[in-house]
Amino acid sequence: MLKNPQNLTIVLLLATAVVLAAMLLATFTTRDAQAGTSAGKQGDYIMVNGMWSGSTDLVYIVDIAARKLNVYYAHAASNDVKLIQTVDLAKAFEE
Repeated sequence: MLKNPQNLTIVLLLATAVVLAAMLLATFTTRDAQAGTSAGKQGDYIMVNGMWSGSTDLVYIVDIAARKLNVYYAHAASNDVKLIQTVDLAKAFEE
């Protein structure tokens, strides 16, 4: 069947059409990207990113064992991470 050059050409064109149709279908069925914060929990810590004044990225770290919230930002001039604030969660929520 595939010894004839016309049959081989038809099979290759059909395979190409299937691949292109699959790519087209995948393009129209994907979900839109949604921006949001990402959070991660590792052991006794919860980390969440955020933004301050539209240009400064923050990292919020909750220390579950110590019941503290620390807020950090990247200081570009000194190329390090600075602590902005520490909140005692036990006092903040008055347990």
